[in-house]
Amino acid sequence: MIQKKKIAIVMMIALVVGFLFVNKAEISEEKDAIILKTTELAKTIDPVDLEPLIEIWTRDNLIKYINEESKLGEDVSTYLYDQCIEKELDPVLVLGLIKLESNFDTNLVSYAGARGLGQLMENTAKPWAKNLGIEYSREKLFEPKYNIRLFTSHLQYLFKVYDNDIHQVLTAYNRGQGGLKKYVASRGGHRNPAESVYSNRVIQLTSNYRKNLENEQ
Repeated sequence: MIQKKKIAIVMMIALVVGFLFVNKAEISEEKDAIILKTTELAKTIDPVDLEPLIEIWTRDNLIKYINEESKLGEDVSTYLYDQCIEKELDPVLVLGLIKLESNFDTNLVSYAGARGLGQLMENTAKPWAKNLGIEYSREKLFEPKYNIRLFTSHLQYLFKVYDNDIHQVLTAYNRGQGGLKKYVASRGGHRNPAESVYSNRVIQLTSNYRKNLENEQ
């Protein structure tokens, strides 16, 4: 009888410990998911969900931060923010993308001929100008607002085409949609074949910006 009681007690303890372990694991997973969504940009983050961003940082605070980091001026920083919200893009992600693409140099021209803040190539910029019903000019790509309007429109399109897969979106932005297909085809054995040095660098920059914003709260 005593032996049976001991066994029963041991089983009860094991059940309790198991419950606590599972519960702790669930809490940890939930916490990790929140961190990924609000501060780290998960691989499958939904950039349309801006509620956590807006709840934590007000419009004025974000515009101020964009201006401080980019030195583009309050007018352009406000325009950038408003274009992101209008197109349901994360402003901090876009800030990270611009940082990597041009380091906020509005007059930058790459060796391949990409121009301005978002480093737009003519074969991307010209069709988008036509789609938006605005005049296309290579020289106008050096105008911050013009460039921002075109490249954020393109970015919005990529998010829709690739169902918000952050790595596909960013790698396609960097390599083109045809380039993404070739890149993915060459990486069949990888966990996420669309993941690239470029996509990870933008994600890391975005994460750093978010952490800086948190530290300012």
